[in-house]
Amino acid sequence: MGSTGNNIFCVATFIFGLCLGSYGERLKTARLEAAWAKEQAVLAVNLVKATEALREKEQKIADSIGLAGKTYLEKKDEAKAKGDMVVADLVRGHTRLRNELSGCEATRAVATAEGRRQLDEAARIRAEIAGAVVQAGAECDAQVGGLQSVLTLEREIVNGRN
Repeated sequence: MGSTGNNIFCVATFIFGLCLGSYGERLKTARLEAAWAKEQAVLAVNLVKATEALREKEQKIADSIGLAGKTYLEKKDEAKAKGDMVVADLVRGHTRLRNELSGCEATRAVATAEGRRQLDEAARIRAEIAGAVVQAGAECDAQVGGLQSVLTLEREIVNGRN
């Protein structure tokens, strides 16, 4: 081989080396891109899992609020019944108000029918007021209980204990 042959061989070797180097860089780049894509897929799966866990917690909180609301409405109905029972018991004479709440009836004249009607009306009003007070108290108890249960359940869910 002459000098031309050597030159061609050198040029061919040089080009072959460039091709191998370029191939190596492309292979390295492809491997990095594959690792990047794999990492992105892992992140996407973790994001989906975290989103599902969050949705599950939100649903549990919504369910607990719904249950507390239902319980509150039931207890509110019970409070109304308690108030009505107090009124009925007072009217029937099964329950009596304390002296401070009964009014000073001894000073009223009951000799006339009008005086007696006024006393009966005053007794009815006191009974209704007592019933309303009992009902309001029971409704407040129901509302406080419902709010406390919502708060407790929400904290348990958020802190992962439920």
